[in-house]
Amino acid sequence: MRESEAVAVIQDLSKRKEERIQAAFSLEKASEESLRVLCNVLTTEPSPVVRHEFAFVLGETGRSDLVAESLMKSVEEDENVFVRHEAILALATLGDKKFR
Repeated sequence: MRESEAVAVIQDLSKRKEERIQAAFSLEKASEESLRVLCNVLTTEPSPVVRHEFAFVLGETGRSDLVAESLMKSVEEDENVFVRHEAILALATLGDKKFR
């Protein structure tokens, strides 16, 4: 899936959760712009299952400079314990010492 298609899919709430999650996985090595979109949908996504998977993907990007603040926001503000847990793991995967 092309990056632009994946971004469109993750933003389209009419798509199945599984489709949106798969699209997010294709963004692990995406452009800064696409990663910013993924960070945004992490906080606006209605499904905790999808937010959980988006947090995982953000941790796999290796781009602490772009995604760590959004993950930390999820740790602090997401009402779902599983999303918060995954965001913590994602931050640990990124290895940014300021988020320890």
